[in-house]
Amino acid sequence: MKKKGVTIPKGKSRGKKTKVMNTVGTAAGVVQTVKLTAASATAAAKNAAEAAAVAESAAKAAAKAATAVDKAVVDATNKASQAAIAAAETAATVVKDAVIAAASAATDAATAATHTAEAAAATAAAAADAAAFTTANVATVATKAADKAAYTVSAATEAAATATATAKAADAATTTATNAAAAANAATVALLETENQRGKQEKLARMDGLTKLGNQNGFFEDIDRELKMLARYKHPAALAIIDIDDFKQVNDSLGHVAGNRFLKILGLTIRKSLRSTDIAARIGGDEFAILFPQTAPITAKKVIVKLVSTLAKTMKAEFPNVTISVGIAGYHSVPATSEIMLREADLLMYEVKGSGKNALKLKVMN
Repeated sequence: MKKKGVTIPKGKSRGKKTKVMNTVGTAAGVVQTVKLTAASATAAAKNAAEAAAVAESAAKAAAKAATAVDKAVVDATNKASQAAIAAAETAATVVKDAVIAAASAATDAATAATHTAEAAAATAAAAADAAAFTTANVATVATKAADKAAYTVSAATEAAATATATAKAADAATTTATNAAAAANAATVALLETENQRGKQEKLARMDGLTKLGNQNGFFEDIDRELKMLARYKHPAALAIIDIDDFKQVNDSLGHVAGNRFLKILGLTIRKSLRSTDIAARIGGDEFAILFPQTAPITAKKVIVKLVSTLAKTMKAEFPNVTISVGIAGYHSVPATSEIMLREADLLMYEVKGSGKNALKLKVMN
């Protein structure tokens, strides 16, 4: 059985040739198999006629297959070339479109970037202007604040100076006030002392220095004031006049020192015998007067009797022979003046002296 070869077209690329050679090798393998099959069939022809026929049919089929393969290879090669060309063109077109799109995109991006850069630059410029304006305003405000702070510091300094001056003035005022208070206290003390001295002087002026009883001037002032109160309220009163009998003889025989001592003892006895409301005074050398305000005449007599008794006991050792005469004028309603009371009490005292001395006489005048 005759074999048929396979023709490989020329002028194709190495890659396509390699594919064809692979196909041809496959076809050669098939042909070799057919040959082996034919040989086997010939050897077995005798035994199997049908097998030979099958082998021949197979050989024909193989030849057709080889032809079909070759055609397929050529078609495939042509189609592959066309597909490659179409793919290349498509790729070129895609690349071109991609390049154009990329260029356009780059242009757009550049334009957008430019616009963005311009906008950013404008924004930056505006920000710079705003910053510059803000800085200027801040600087202005800061300058004003600094000026105000400087003014405040100046005012505070002046206030501090004023406060210091005020404090100094306050200290000076305090010192002045302290000195004034001290001066006032000293003046008060001096005034009190003056008043005290004046009071003492007035008291001394109204007091008998020897007996410490009131003197004539003070007694007349006191009795006149007291009579007004007694007359107003219609209170009773009594006035006693006491005279030392023969006092000149005491001075002549015992001396003036002894006479003064007798007067001091009499003054002390009178002060101890009277109430605080009673008024006693030495109105002459040896003559004394006692006013008993708001006192019934008989009560005044009792006080005088007790006083004479106390004096006699006191004087018994040193002055046993010295006596006193007393006249008492009593009033349920006092007269208009002290002269009336003094005259009436004095007359009563002289009546006692005329009757022998060393006695007491009371007369109620109304």
